[in-house]
Amino acid sequence: MPKKKKEECKGFPAWLTSFGDLMSLLLTFFILLFSMSTIDIQKFIQWISYFRGMKYDYPKKITLIPPIVLPIYDQIAQKMQEKLKKILIPGRYQVVSSKKYVLIRFFSPITFKRNDYTLLPEFQKALDQVVKVLKDMKLKNYIIMVVGYANKDEPDNPTPAIKDSWDLSIRRACEVVKYLQFLGIPGKNLAAVGIDSLNPIYKGKNPILKQRNSRVELYINLEFPNIFSKKDKTLINVSDINQGL
Repeated sequence: MPKKKKEECKGFPAWLTSFGDLMSLLLTFFILLFSMSTIDIQKFIQWISYFRGMKYDYPKKITLIPPIVLPIYDQIAQKMQEKLKKILIPGRYQVVSSKKYVLIRFFSPITFKRNDYTLLPEFQKALDQVVKVLKDMKLKNYIIMVVGYANKDEPDNPTPAIKDSWDLSIRRACEVVKYLQFLGIPGKNLAAVGIDSLNPIYKGKNPILKQRNSRVELYINLEFPNIFSKKDKTLINVSDINQGL
């Protein structure tokens, strides 16, 4: 009885053929996607015109629409928002953009303790981020108007150091200005204003919401802001701040 010949090579399994066809189709599909992503617009329009039965005319000029660029104050506000939301919870700050300036509000209790004008650590971290944005954007010709506020019932017990709420609001603004100078903002780019308890945000009787009236506002302007009149006595020169009030 003759011996059976030993198979030199086993046959491929059936699934391998289907798998090879699938890989070939996938490769063809990705090559097609790549070719479409790098297609010449004019040649593509010419190719489409063959199927539409219409004569193709080459466009004399193709105009590319430039990317949309936000106004400078919107750019500043957007970057401030991105930085501050990482370290402050909502309701503790507010960023507002206008055609003339960017306004950043910091509300109590992150700014100062009641009857006091010493910057709290959380407020210092927020100011650090404000300065970082200004330096990253390489802004040079700008003014930061720091506006301090106090509640009507502050201070509880007036002292020679803090005579009244006017005095407290001014000192708070001055402390912020001095800290911004410490972070590297030139004194010529800074100004301090005390507003006492004027322009309250909340006029109701809820003590928690009334606390928001005790705040600090930063007006960032690329020119000297005409927010306050030069005749306003609350406008303080930065040179006077270093000498003490």
